[in-house]
Amino acid sequence: MSTHGTTHGDAPFCLEVDGVKCVPTFRQGWIPPEAKEMQAQLESVGLNAAVPDGHKIKETRLIRTSQSVVFAAFGERDWIRDGDFSAIAKFSNLAEDREREFGTPEQHYAKLVWVAGQIATQGEVPVAKVLATGSAEVDGKSRPWILEEKLTGAEAPAGLDRGMQQSLWKETGRVAGSIFKIEPQGYGTIFDPATGRFVQTWDEALDARVEKASLDRLVELGGLTEEQRADILGIVEDRLRTMDERYPRALNHGDLGPINNLFFSGIDSEQPVVTGVLDFDDAASLPGSAWTIAWSRWHQIAFERNLELDSYLEGMGIAKDEYEGQSLQKDADAALVLGLCWWKKMCMESVNRGGDWPAPNVAEKALARLDQHLPQLIDRLKA
Repeated sequence: MSTHGTTHGDAPFCLEVDGVKCVPTFRQGWIPPEAKEMQAQLESVGLNAAVPDGHKIKETRLIRTSQSVVFAAFGERDWIRDGDFSAIAKFSNLAEDREREFGTPEQHYAKLVWVAGQIATQGEVPVAKVLATGSAEVDGKSRPWILEEKLTGAEAPAGLDRGMQQSLWKETGRVAGSIFKIEPQGYGTIFDPATGRFVQTWDEALDARVEKASLDRLVELGGLTEEQRADILGIVEDRLRTMDERYPRALNHGDLGPINNLFFSGIDSEQPVVTGVLDFDDAASLPGSAWTIAWSRWHQIAFERNLELDSYLEGMGIAKDEYEGQSLQKDADAALVLGLCWWKKMCMESVNRGGDWPAPNVAEKALARLDQHLPQLIDRLKA
């Protein structure tokens, strides 16, 4: 691998790796506390974090969850106003309080590389090729970085008609089903690069997702009654604890959706085909498909996003009567309850303290939907 810096247009620095050019940059208006230290260290590995005038990166989930700082992003996703670039560089910004969920930054980024390799080897889903990896010391902490090839295609636009939405969800289901075919070793989200496996047992991975402290906090905030909390813990034991006995291990993307992290071609011709899958930060080894189905329904309730569930299931190869007539729907409902409890806690804390994510006005609207859906789900599952 050859790496060197040059100038490119109005940008003061351009990274070139084996002939692939990119312009590293910060999203305008969001400079992490360690920016200056990161800039100095990035120079030592060939990734300079200078911000070209007129260039900006829109906010992404990676930045919101403090998993990565995106230093380079390129024209196909309109992150930068102009320019024809061909790669994206990510530098770990994983907060210490997230290591219980993701492991160390090295484990987290090793998972991203492993997942990309597994999916590329399978050959059914297009993922970004990893061009280079490395790490740098920042304030005595190791900060891994990844340089990835830019994916082609475009995000699905808003305002599509029902038929097109159904086509997008069917194609998204096909992608999810292909990823499910990869059977990792172990469970959870934390990956050990030395052994090439996820490190938790199913009991450990489930306990991490339940987060009893979060349920306690939600009771304190008045978002759950003590009875509802007890009902939820009972649902976990009755439905979710035995999932590893009823489903094979499967790789789950963790945040899949047609307007969230997929690129398409053929949208104009109403024959969408996925050309790229992004953002495997939440990828996990879990039993079966219930958690991925639950996550799509979570987006529907949390943000009022479209979900064509029948089309999504069809793309996965799951018949509607199979989904409704067996345990899968109840397992997905139980996983959904946990996700909605977490979101309700986040929203209530935002309203109380005036937080920036979710914004209080967004949180208030979400709470109205949660107050409707969450009790109904709990009652249905305990019946």
